[in-house]
Amino acid sequence: METTILFAPLLGAILCGFGWKLIGEKAAQWIATGLLIAELDGVPRKRWWPILLSCGAGSFAATSLFGFGLWAALPLVFINMAEAVLALILMRALLGEEKPLESVESLAMFVVSAVIVAPAITAFG
Repeated sequence: METTILFAPLLGAILCGFGWKLIGEKAAQWIATGLLIAELDGVPRKRWWPILLSCGAGSFAATSLFGFGLWAALPLVFINMAEAVLALILMRALLGEEKPLESVESLAMFVVSAVIVAPAITAFG
């Protein structure tokens, strides 16, 4: 199960890359970040590094092959991984042990941290 989840961000990154090319490189949704946030939320922080490294490799491959190319792949790996980690740290700080979909308030905190704050901060990376 864990191996399947580790490959999901690569699949998301590849799909996002194809979408990026199809819409004329104007805008794209980074599908893999949501999958990465969900995966990291389910494991202790000590076990984040292998997951981040494998997802980073998927991000690098997708950006190199389908996105901006090799020159932008490495900086975007760090930005994308930082966005997921920052979103999760913010969510945990705001929600504690409550899960994001348990109440309207927790959903709002999820949106604030994962959809607004983390992407806004990493957009300047």
